[in-house]
Formats: sequence, C-alpha cells, structure tokens
Amino acid sequence: SVVFVGDARDRQAFRLQQLEARFERAGRYVSERLPANALVEEARTLFGAEPLQHLMKNVAARFAEPYLSRLDGKALPERLTEAGKILQERGCLTDVVHDGDDYLVSQHTCPFPNVAARNSAVCALDVEFVRRLVGQDARLTTSLLRGDDACTYRVRAVNGRRP
Repeated sequence: SVVFVGDARDRQAFRLQQLEARFERAGRYVSERLPANALVEEARTLFGAEPLQHLMKNVAARFAEPYLSRLDGKALPERLTEAGKILQERGCLTDVVHDGDDYLVSQHTCPFPNVAARNSAVCALDVEFVRRLVGQDARLTTSLLRGDDACTYRVRAVNGRRP
C-alpha cells in the first residue's frame, strides 16, 4: 500500500517546476556549489575518508534538527509520511511506499547533484538525514549516482524490530 505518492501529473509538474527553478537560480548556485566540492575534497585530504563520513553525519544531524518537532510522537507510518513531505519541501521529488514489512523512501531527484557527482561522500549526509527524519535504520538500496531511477532507502526498525 502507498503511504505518500503523488500522481503522474503531479510528478511531471513538480519536475518542470524544479527544472525551471534550477535554470533561474543557476548562476547563483554555480558559485555556491563549487566551494562545496572544494570543501568536501579538502576535508577528505586533511582528515581521510572515515572522519569525512563522521563529518557528513554531524551535518545531517544539524539539517534534521529543525524538523524533529514535526516528527516527535508520530507512529512510523505517519512519521514516514511527514518525512516524505519534508524531503519534498527541500526540493526532492519523493515518495514513500509500504513494501511488506519495510518501507521504501525514494528520492527521484538529488538534493546535492553537482556535489554528489564529484564527491559521493555527500550521499552519507543524505542517508543520515533520512535516518534521523524517520527515526529508524535507513539503508540506501538504489542510487541515482549508480544509474538507478532514484535513491531509495529501505526503512526497518532499529534493533531488528519491524516497523
């Protein structure tokens, strides 16, 4: 059963709006994204891969913090629905689907496309962000960078419990 999904027209309209917004802001974003790539590369050079992953998780925690009050006290299905809305607000075409005992959170657009293309470590930031939003373990099972249609996170309860 579907927890949160827009219809095909909503997806197409969203993609067009997002594309228009990206073209409109392209000049501004180019200058912002290049320093992001340089910062990630410099952090990897100075500290190594493992500390960079830790840094990305800390940044994800900061990104998630303002949204946690919207999620507190919600049962998992409602929390996933709200997390899907938050991801949409942040510019990602997202759906959440119930799949057997698990849930699949799929982001059909990347929140950091230019940075991720050069520095896949930024994917750890997004995985941790989703994990913090849903309050459960989230595993990346498909990836836009690997040529899949979406970055999909399989959500299971922490400590092996099912949602």
